[in-house]
Amino acid sequence: MKRVEFEFSAKIKLLNIVEKGIEYFLLNLWKIDEDDIYWFMVGVHEVIVNAYLHGNKKDESLPIRVVLMLHGGEIIARISDKGDGFNENDIPDPTSPENLLKPSGRGILFTKNACDSLRFFREDNWFTVEIKKKVKEVQNA
Repeated sequence: MKRVEFEFSAKIKLLNIVEKGIEYFLLNLWKIDEDDIYWFMVGVHEVIVNAYLHGNKKDESLPIRVVLMLHGGEIIARISDKGDGFNENDIPDPTSPENLLKPSGRGILFTKNACDSLRFFREDNWFTVEIKKKVKEVQNA
């Protein structure tokens, strides 16, 4: 199993830099297929933005933790914030007519469609969203 873990200060200006770093890492160090990275990063983006906006409530003094693992042809990201978390069943369906024009609420849907699994849990004062995607490693990349 390959694994990397880091925390960063949840500043809005850092979110894009962190995402680009993860993408670079997956492509150049773990040699993951570019198409797989693209779809995985759709999920990573949505979860990191939600950790900043909803979990840490834009409090830039709070950290976000990222754990990436590659195991058995599957890439796993665990993205954690210091928020209270939520119940997945309480999220309004973004595809129902009354929610179509709302400016938020689609992140979980995008993540579910881009990745193979999505789960939520609380652990050691962190709320964590875990996403998994089956991937191909590129030989001789």
